[in-house]
Amino acid sequence: MMNTQKDRHTIEYEIIPECMYSDSAADFVNTILIKKHHLILEMYSRLNGNVPGYVCPYTSDDFDIDAIVVGNMAGIMRITMPRILQAGDMVRIYICHDEVLSRARLYTVRIDEDFDTCFMTWVDDSHYIDHGKFKLSEADEMKTVMNFYMKYLSESEHASE
Repeated sequence: MMNTQKDRHTIEYEIIPECMYSDSAADFVNTILIKKHHLILEMYSRLNGNVPGYVCPYTSDDFDIDAIVVGNMAGIMRITMPRILQAGDMVRIYICHDEVLSRARLYTVRIDEDFDTCFMTWVDDSHYIDHGKFKLSEADEMKTVMNFYMKYLSESEHASE
């Protein structure tokens, strides 16, 4: 169980953010669109490649991934993570991208020490803004992510003018 918690933290707080804010972010977004939860399961296997007889504690049934297209300008992938093991675990991960899979952005909902949900905007591969406790239905959570991402897109367009 301890390794599963450590692996989960590594994937949720290191590997996915690093992929999202790297030069190959578009490739990562494209790969997860194609492979979905299989990519995350591969991450567990790679982390434990040197462990004889390793069996991943999760199966594809432990994840739920859906992709939503916003008009013809953006996409949002919602990844519902496996059941929470401890405070800090992600409940859902949102990967947002524009139509050419660039300007990717990562938003996450995690469990805090009180087992309340908190909303986070990742600003790079190792820093995020914790927006605090966040009690919304999944539909309203998705709307909030969409609003944050649309604001980010409009700000990044103005910054490039």
